[in-house]
Amino acid sequence: MEQPANNPDPNQALTQAHAEVTADMGRTEAKVAALLSALGLPLAVLAAVIPSGHLPAAVAVLLGLAGLGMVAGAVAALAALLPLGVTGSATPGSFLHWAECSTPDQVLNDLATDRRAARLIGRSRLLRRKFRLLRLAVQFGMAAVAVLAVALVVALAQ
Repeated sequence: MEQPANNPDPNQALTQAHAEVTADMGRTEAKVAALLSALGLPLAVLAAVIPSGHLPAAVAVLLGLAGLGMVAGAVAALAALLPLGVTGSATPGSFLHWAECSTPDQVLNDLATDRRAARLIGRSRLLRRKFRLLRLAVQFGMAAVAVLAVALVVALAQ
């Protein structure tokens, strides 16, 4: 029997929702990786330039603030990569639980329970957390770039 267009098949809807969350998770983690690279290069340059001691005090302070912004952005980006739940207890339906099973039958019995909707909720919450941390990391990075621009103007004015 065919499902009406306004009442989609729940199995198909769950499968599609999981695919969308998985795709968004991959895109978010790719953005985090790109942001870490973007923050790491200028941070390495700052780490090489600031200790030289040949900078006017105002420029050194501004560069230090920019460096702190980049570090804060990198920490937020790294936090977005942290898996949730891996350090906790072995929740049924998870690979942590299956790792504690001693027989194949225990795994099969666990797999017999449909947990797709609950897993979708958990993965969606994880994705929301990653989005928020990525946004925070980008905001720190933008602030750091603005401070770097001010430091450049101050350095050129002296």
